[in-house]
Amino acid sequence: MTFRDLQKLMEQEQSMASTKEMYDLMQKARDKSFYIWGLAKHKTTGGYGKNCCFNHIIGLPKKNGVPQPLWNYQDQIYHALMVPDYLNRAPSQEQHLYDFKLKHVWIKKATGLGITEFMLRLMAWLCLRNDEYRNAQMVITTGPNQELSIKLIKRLKGLFEPHAITFDSKETVIDLNGCEIQAYPSNHIDAFRSLTNPKFILLDEADFLGKENRKKLGMWQSVTLPNQIHLPLWSLRRTDRMASLTK
Repeated sequence: MTFRDLQKLMEQEQSMASTKEMYDLMQKARDKSFYIWGLAKHKTTGGYGKNCCFNHIIGLPKKNGVPQPLWNYQDQIYHALMVPDYLNRAPSQEQHLYDFKLKHVWIKKATGLGITEFMLRLMAWLCLRNDEYRNAQMVITTGPNQELSIKLIKRLKGLFEPHAITFDSKETVIDLNGCEIQAYPSNHIDAFRSLTNPKFILLDEADFLGKENRKKLGMWQSVTLPNQIHLPLWSLRRTDRMASLTK
């Protein structure tokens, strides 16, 4: 047996082990809540601190190596995205909102609040909680360049590393329970047009998008997404760009 043959065999064994670990994790996460806000309520849930919710199963986010709970402002974001009658509810006759803009959440934020981490975890949970997102696609793009989007894919894959789960897909893609999550360049919005069943858009650092790309993105959403579940995030850091984003 040559060294190359041995290396290939080891890779196959690692892949098989990773597949089993992913299956076990999916079984644990199935039908679990994303998170349970409120310590008293959380403690009364079966398996508290271990198997009570998706974030304890996957592992709580860490800051400076210390596990952190999910905060109340993240609970508000969760409700804005997932609860039909919370904040950006369906428009009444007096309102002038298009159907395709429902559940589009635009966040103006400071750095270090864990919003991007929160969104990556939410995307993973949506894929693993049940089979609703199977054969669908999610999009990750960042205003400055595609490299930052690729880093977000890497962070998403990193959530599974403590569970001995690895991915052999290329750096721009991760597949979770049949849902493809891919990083796209922000300067080439037209690349989205080939998607057949887009369900979720994470648009980070949106203040760096050019006017033409914002226009293309709006047109694509209106044509492609009106009758589908879609949860775009507009993450803003610079107040001097807010007015331009609404034009």
